[in-house]
Parts: sequence; structure tokens; C-alpha cells
Amino acid sequence: MHTSDSTSVLLVGVTISLVGFTFLLVILGVAVDIVRDKLEYFQALHERVVENDHTIILGWNDKVLFLVEEMAMMMLSTYNVSRFSFFISLSLSLHQLTHPHTTTPT
Repeated sequence: MHTSDSTSVLLVGVTISLVGFTFLLVILGVAVDIVRDKLEYFQALHERVVENDHTIILGWNDKVLFLVEEMAMMMLSTYNVSRFSFFISLSLSLHQLTHPHTTTPT
């Protein structure tokens, strides 16, 4: 191989590498900009959190189901609300929730 051939191959390789690197940077820059715009949009859309008219029950015992039933009946009769949300520990089974003083059936 002649020196001029190796120089031209080296020059073509460096040029292709630089063009590829620049192309990748442009593509990544556009992708990051799109994702950043979407995140800002969703942050602005969902930044307001309504924190009033909520009831939080901490702890669980055999009287909670009665309390929730009474609260549901009161809410339906007073405010005509028909939607309730419950957040409970996933480690409890349905049987443990409805029968707290008995053993789990086998």
C-alpha cells in the first residue's frame, strides 16, 4: 500500500466517524428535547393536587369495615358521592380484612 492510499483511507475514515458522531449528537439532542418538552407539559398539566375533602384511616382493625360502610352511606345520602378509593397493605388477604380475629382457611 502506498502512503497516499493510507492517508486517503485514514482521511475518509476520520470524516465518516466525525459525520456519524455529529449525526448521533443531533438525533440524541432532538430526542432529549422532545422528551423534555413532554415532561414539562405533563408537569404543568398535573401539578395541581386537590388535598381537601379526603378522609384518611390509619391502622386496620375489625371496626374499620363498619366505619367505612357508615361513611359511604353518609356520603351517598349527603353529598351523592358514589366513588371511593381504598389503599390497603398488599400483605393482607381478603379473608384477613373481613375476618381479622380468625385464622386463614387452608
